[in-house]
Amino acid sequence: MKRITYFAMAVIALGVAALPATAANPTASALVEAELVQTVTLVKTVDMQFGKVALTGEGVGTLVLGVDGVITPTNLFVPTTGNVTPAAAVFGVNGLSGTSYTVSIPSGTVSLTKQGGTETMDVSAFSVKLASKVAGVTTGTIGADNSFAVGATLTIPTTQAEGKYTGSFPVSISYN
Repeated sequence: MKRITYFAMAVIALGVAALPATAANPTASALVEAELVQTVTLVKTVDMQFGKVALTGEGVGTLVLGVDGVITPTNLFVPTTGNVTPAAAVFGVNGLSGTSYTVSIPSGTVSLTKQGGTETMDVSAFSVKLASKVAGVTTGTIGADNSFAVGATLTIPTTQAEGKYTGSFPVSISYN
């Protein structure tokens, strides 16, 4: 009987030795997620327009165009007949509602060039007004601030040649 017992124990020992070893390095997995949101878009809806002006002969003229489209001339005469209505530039913003964005406008000077010529005038001191914010705030929220206006100051030297001057300025937005 001892022999059978030893034999049974030997068979059991061989069977246990044949079982696969348990893993020494446990593993786990993690969920991977991504969410694609609506792209932020910017569209110009109104061009900036300073209107028609004339120097008064009293020195350099400036024309401040507010974000509300109101002009304030210094050393300039603004005709009341045949004039083009001044307007601040207006831009529309679309994107994911509730998302914050920042507007970037020029911090320096932009030149306007005389059509058919090479003479230039400078536009500077750009300002911005988001739909639901006070002037000067450059961060808005899509859904509350879906548009904004940009004003600036036009400087006209005393020897400036008459004519129509045009140019452009960059505006950009980015999600925060």
